[in-house]
Amino acid sequence: MDAYRTRISALEKEIKKNTTIIANSHLAIGEVLFEKKRSSISDEKFAEVVENAGRLTQELTERKNAIERIREIDSKIDETNATIDDTRTAEKEINQDLGPVYEAIGEKAYSVYRANALTDTEFDEAFEEPAKLTEELIQIDHDLLRHQSELESKPILEKMVVRGKIVLLKNRKAARQSALPRAYRKTGELIAASGFIESVKNPSLNDTAAPYFEAAERLEALREKRERLTTEIAELETELESLGVEKKVNRRVHELETRIGEIQSELNECFRRIGELYISDDAAEIYPEIKEHSERIKTCIEQNRENEALIDKLNAAIQIRIITDDVARMQNQIAGHQRQIEESNAKIAEFESSIESSEKEKKRLIKVRGSEEGLLE
Repeated sequence: MDAYRTRISALEKEIKKNTTIIANSHLAIGEVLFEKKRSSISDEKFAEVVENAGRLTQELTERKNAIERIREIDSKIDETNATIDDTRTAEKEINQDLGPVYEAIGEKAYSVYRANALTDTEFDEAFEEPAKLTEELIQIDHDLLRHQSELESKPILEKMVVRGKIVLLKNRKAARQSALPRAYRKTGELIAASGFIESVKNPSLNDTAAPYFEAAERLEALREKRERLTTEIAELETELESLGVEKKVNRRVHELETRIGEIQSELNECFRRIGELYISDDAAEIYPEIKEHSERIKTCIEQNRENEALIDKLNAAIQIRIITDDVARMQNQIAGHQRQIEESNAKIAEFESSIESSEKEKKRLIKVRGSEEGLLE
């Protein structure tokens, strides 16, 4: 029987394989008919399943397009952010390069400011720091000259005091001179952003400020570009929200992909049902596109019928073996019970013979005893 069961198991696997092939062939036929031969499935029996297939196909396309657009937008946002970073880097480099330009502008503008003796106090504040430092330097130089001229005429002890003052003044002068470039740079930055350069119309100052105005144009262009790109990102993020993206793009894509899998399974079931309904009609036209699938279905169905019939025979053979074994077992049990019956009958006969002998002995003894009366007197 083990050989029969092994054979049945192999046949059941073959049937399962053929059943899968049949289902896949029905699916392929249904898909061809739906996409290329829609008129051949216009009967009422196809109406519901065809309608469902159309709805699912549309949803599938929409979901796939949504994923494609989400990925496109996400990539575009990354590219745009990278471009914005590049513009910021470019702006930073330009501003760093403007440091010496501001210093030159500040120095030249202060020179023009002093030379023109402007009565308008609008720009006084911008020149306040270099003016203060310049005045301090002039005063320091004046004091140095005075102390140095007095040095020769002073007694030795006072000379030491004067020399100390001279050293302090030189140190103060060095500190003021080192602070002056920073003051010019600050002034140049303030002046460049004001209308001073345009108002004085000094050719030398204009030449000095030319690199600033060129850089300012580049900075403005970069700023406008950054603002435009920032607006583009905002618009793209709004579109992402309309596509269901809340925070994480990958999470929304995963949700869409999960639904696409579900839709595809439902759509495949619709196609399979269409193919099944179509092939079940013996009068249905077998188009070249579905001929191979149709023949495969027939072959598999026939094989399954043969295999199922063979399985029935093998199961019958197994049952025959089981019944034969059961009959033999019951016959053995009957034989055993018959032996027990024969032994019981022999015992009964023996008991009956013993009873008959006992009854005879009883009668004999009654005759010997006679009446019981007076036996105990």
